[in-house]
Amino acid sequence: MNIRVEGYIWGPPVVGIEIRNKNDEKIEVEWVRMEWPPENIFHKKLDLDGAVIWDDGNPGPPTWATSLKGNRYINGDSSKPLVGVFSTAFPGSYEMEVGFTNGCVVYGNP
Repeated sequence: MNIRVEGYIWGPPVVGIEIRNKNDEKIEVEWVRMEWPPENIFHKKLDLDGAVIWDDGNPGPPTWATSLKGNRYINGDSSKPLVGVFSTAFPGSYEMEVGFTNGCVVYGNP
C-alpha cells in the first residue's frame, strides 16, 4: 500500500520510526504496538510529528495504544516521525508495529 518505515529515531528518551506515505491520499494511524526493554522507566506517551496521540502511560512493556487522539494523519507523498517518549530509555530491543485505518500495517526496530 506504499506505506513504509523510512528511518529510525534513537535519541533517548525518544525512540521511534519515520513513516513514509507514498500514496496520493492521506492515511490515518489507527493503533500502535511498541515493545521495549523492561529496564526503561515508564513509557509516557506516543507522539506523531511532535503532537501527542496517546498518553495513557504504561508501567511495563509492551504498550498497546488503541485509544488514540489528535491529528493522526500522514498526508500523501510525505513522512512523519512516530516516537515513544520515556522517562529513561536504555539501549536494547525495541519494536514498533503501526496499523492504519486502510488496513496497512508497518513494522520497525528502532
